[in-house]
Amino acid sequence: HTGLTYDEKKLWECLHISNEAHHWYQKMQDLRREAIPAPIGCREAYAAYSSRVFLEGRPETIEINKAAYEEVKAKVDARQGVVPDERHRIVVNGAYPFWNMRLFDWMEQEFGAVVAVDFNNSIAMDSLDYDTKDPIEYTARKAMGANLAGKVACAPYPEFAEEIGHSAKLAHCDASIYFTHFGCKMSCGSHKVFSDALMDVAGIPTAVVDIDAYDKRI
Repeated sequence: HTGLTYDEKKLWECLHISNEAHHWYQKMQDLRREAIPAPIGCREAYAAYSSRVFLEGRPETIEINKAAYEEVKAKVDARQGVVPDERHRIVVNGAYPFWNMRLFDWMEQEFGAVVAVDFNNSIAMDSLDYDTKDPIEYTARKAMGANLAGKVACAPYPEFAEEIGHSAKLAHCDASIYFTHFGCKMSCGSHKVFSDALMDVAGIPTAVVDIDAYDKRI
């Protein structure tokens, strides 16, 4: 459509790198959900997502994500938690208040409340081993099935709300926060569906917090 060309071999190379990096990323995020006490905090877990957003397809992402997994695994094996006294395990939905991520440090330090389930590990991501010879199709399937934001935004909410409820139950979460981001009608409109499912499936109450994810004036 644009008249520009691309190197199909190079694209496949990037996709295979991305596949392996995704494998280690997902293993680390699954450990967060399963391990008690939680081995890392919310901000650290979110930072790991940055390599997916900005660097995916570059060779160093494999090394980064594998090292992150091994570090978290060592903490799990040593039963080393991010806080010395974990008292609450939280599930978070909606968009984080990115301008004030210190909020989660405060929750951990003041209340022993750790985020165990969030957009990184609350639902199962699709496998990246697609049977296709078309790298463009692979890229599209990957974008829609291996990223929570894309996967949830393009499917019926009740199915995923119930799945998140089961994830929260398996993680022994006892409370939920739903951040209704002012700039996202999808997340604002779905908070009731997710909150109801968390109560029905896991018996977890939800605090709904109105925010703008990027603008602290709202």
